[in-house]
Amino acid sequence: LERASAIGRTSFATFFFLGEAYRDSHRLDRAIPAYREAARLEPEFAQAWFELGVAYQRTGQRDEASSVLGVLEKLDPTLAKELKKRVEFGGK
Repeated sequence: LERASAIGRTSFATFFFLGEAYRDSHRLDRAIPAYREAARLEPEFAQAWFELGVAYQRTGQRDEASSVLGVLEKLDPTLAKELKKRVEFGGK
């Protein structure tokens, strides 16, 4: 996935799955830029925004998580509700 993201920088799915791989490896410092790129490439992809918000929340970046929440509320109210719970209560 790292090679694919270096070669082709237009696939939001590549960056999303790269973020997932980093998240699963507990590398949120690397997952955040990958999710951010996936959301930039496909702004309507709510799952990328959600995972970005969760990663921000887990790394203590509450302001960033809250800004993602604003975008997510327009795209997917159900995911926004879940992210809001996590941000407000510090859940994982």
